[in-house]
Amino acid sequence: GRPDLSNSATPRFDLLDMKAYSSMSLQYSRGCPFKCEFCDIWKSYGNTPRLKPANNIILELDSLYDFGWQGPVFIVDDNFIGNKKRVKSELLPVLIEWQKKRGHVFRFFTEASINLADDTKLMEQMKDAGFNEVFIGIETPSRESLKETGKFHNLKNDLHEAVLKIQQHGMEVMAGFIVGFDSDKEDIFDRQISFIQKAGIPKAMVGLLVALPNTSLFSRLKQEGRIICESIGNNTHGMSTNVATKMDILKLKEGYKKVLDNIYDSNLKNYFARCSMLLDNLGNTAFFQRKVRFQEIRIFIESLFRQIFTRYGFQYMKFLARNFIKHRDIFAETIRFGIVGHHFHVITREMLKMDRIYSSLEASYCSFREQIKKYQETVKVNSRETIMRATSLLNQSRQNFKELKNKAGKINVDFRDEIISKFNEVSKSMEDLFNEFERSCPAISLKVRESPLP
Repeated sequence: GRPDLSNSATPRFDLLDMKAYSSMSLQYSRGCPFKCEFCDIWKSYGNTPRLKPANNIILELDSLYDFGWQGPVFIVDDNFIGNKKRVKSELLPVLIEWQKKRGHVFRFFTEASINLADDTKLMEQMKDAGFNEVFIGIETPSRESLKETGKFHNLKNDLHEAVLKIQQHGMEVMAGFIVGFDSDKEDIFDRQISFIQKAGIPKAMVGLLVALPNTSLFSRLKQEGRIICESIGNNTHGMSTNVATKMDILKLKEGYKKVLDNIYDSNLKNYFARCSMLLDNLGNTAFFQRKVRFQEIRIFIESLFRQIFTRYGFQYMKFLARNFIKHRDIFAETIRFGIVGHHFHVITREMLKMDRIYSSLEASYCSFREQIKKYQETVKVNSRETIMRATSLLNQSRQNFKELKNKAGKINVDFRDEIISKFNEVSKSMEDLFNEFERSCPAISLKVRESPLP
């Protein structure tokens, strides 16, 4: 069976260097009542949520407070409202009371399902307890794809209206999206872009469909012979999938790049438009109105000087000016969105840049392979000339690879290891091809190559 959470111990928060963290984490429940095909949560942790007693959560909050933490606390449940009844009757009332006594020192964020929007009392309680962000798996605006993946609870709502309701209760909606479902047609990319933009979701995590082990999706696709490799678990800002998709893989990847390139565009105009829309939609903003510390003022000044001189600097300044006038009471959140936008801009631009280098690398290797194959076929006719041409081709390919590698060296450090590893892999394959070619005419090869290749 699965462990009972009612006797869980309070974590040793005193072992953490809290200055190294932007938020603290605690867990209230495990499991989810839904059965989405691509999700491993309900398979791993159960379909019936297991909850800690409310008093255990209060002890954990007391511990964080006693050790001096003030700021965001992430309740890491995969579905915080998996048991709505107990959340509303047991946890949130004591959480609200605890926050009142402590002067609302914590700002909570968590993950939930879209049916949060069905329950006004629940949203009011979460707002009063200090929740101002919630991550929701929206996945897709396509009803066919939602049916396919078993996400039936997303079909009960107008998704756009549901997002707006949550925003109007003072909570930012962060959301996850997936492209590559069997039911997806080629218009899905424009539909995803349109939905994300119109719903005012600044932080949209979009990824290619991935089949994780221990999911119903993995079992189905394995039976169909459509699992092509193991998954590394990453499903955002990556161009790999372990699924043989119904849509042509090249069209899928091009469409996926189009989505990212639009929602985190090069000048961030679309991103900042979504941020402004969210700020306009927010209802009660009490828990966005926080004290601004000296450290945050310093960070703002640093970001101001850094971000003004970027490609998106003009849009950034327009965003700051607009919301300083319109939402001065929560201007600290405007600054936060600006800094978060820089993060998304960097990872999106670097990912697209890396993909272009990958494509050039792949094209260079394929060209080299085809030429070597051609030379192998003609080597008996004109061996010496063919070897010299092949040697020249190898040297030219090395030079091309060197230039691409120099470009890769300018990629953000978070992406660099992956692409350098790919270079080394392709370089070795290229050398192996040439060595195999040389073995087909060793005598002439030795005369032509009296000294090692550079």
